[in-house]
Amino acid sequence: MENTKTSAFRCAINRIHQRRQGLLQLVLVVSLGGFLSALAFMCIDAVYQGRSWAQFNFDFNLSGHVAVGATAISLMVFVIELYLVGWERSSIKKLLAYGTSSQRQDVFYTVLYLTNILTLVGHIMSLGAGYMLHAYIQEQYSASLFGDAGIWVSVGFLWLIGPLLFYFYHRIQHTAFFWEFHKTHHAASEMTILNNFRNHPLTASFREAINFLPMIILGVDPIAILIYRGTAGLVTLWQHSNYYEPLPWVEKYLFIGARGHLIHHSIDEKHLNTNMGFVVFWDWLFGTLNNNYTDKITVGLSDEPNFNTHTPAKEVFSTYILGLKSFYREVSSVFSSQ
Repeated sequence: MENTKTSAFRCAINRIHQRRQGLLQLVLVVSLGGFLSALAFMCIDAVYQGRSWAQFNFDFNLSGHVAVGATAISLMVFVIELYLVGWERSSIKKLLAYGTSSQRQDVFYTVLYLTNILTLVGHIMSLGAGYMLHAYIQEQYSASLFGDAGIWVSVGFLWLIGPLLFYFYHRIQHTAFFWEFHKTHHAASEMTILNNFRNHPLTASFREAINFLPMIILGVDPIAILIYRGTAGLVTLWQHSNYYEPLPWVEKYLFIGARGHLIHHSIDEKHLNTNMGFVVFWDWLFGTLNNNYTDKITVGLSDEPNFNTHTPAKEVFSTYILGLKSFYREVSSVFSSQ
């Protein structure tokens, strides 16, 4: 057993060494992209707040420092998955192979996420609505109800409210109004840990505002925010891993794991609106829990030529146009039926 584990890590190290130039280029792209997006966000903040260039300053922003935390947690999940499933089934093997369009899209969207360009482009696509929502909530509703409650009380509160908000936002994305945008996530034809970052910029823009909603309104300690986002991120990344062994007690009472989320990504439409969250309780409460792990699952979307192409940037904008048309059509149908 130990030899198998050692062999898996040796294979990973060898492949990383072979891909070292490409990985170094990726690190440079993420670093430069993160710096440029940070400048762009500071310019947007300055314009929104009516500040002059003389007042231009570098403010600490949790959402702008996403790359460090997300990279560290992702690496942790990669290592754990590699240890548990071995080299052949691991996400790192698939992604370093970089052989399929789905794998390349995962890397593309991950780079956009780590640089915060995903949210920046989303703010532009929403014509500033995503940014304005976040800024308005922060300005009008900021409080400090949990300021003196202690870090762990705040973390407990976030674990109560955060997964519920995630659940409902995910359900909204599965409605006809936003499904065209959310197809970006479900278009992955194979599961890798980086599937977690595969989201359309427009939905990412509003998701950031919703993620921070309870933290802003109730004035939660920044350390509590980091702990919650780190642990919740660990669970959602793990949901996209290739570890499908039973975790009876955990999967029954606590978290929807990789097996449960695999069902959610099924190409079979009967599975599509199940296992929407990452905490079992909310799916159980709202009747969307599916723990039938005996079904044979194929992931992805059927008959969707717009996705997993060789031009991911073009795919982002074509999905944007299709999504807007779909949203307009659904809104029009609602008003015409009244």
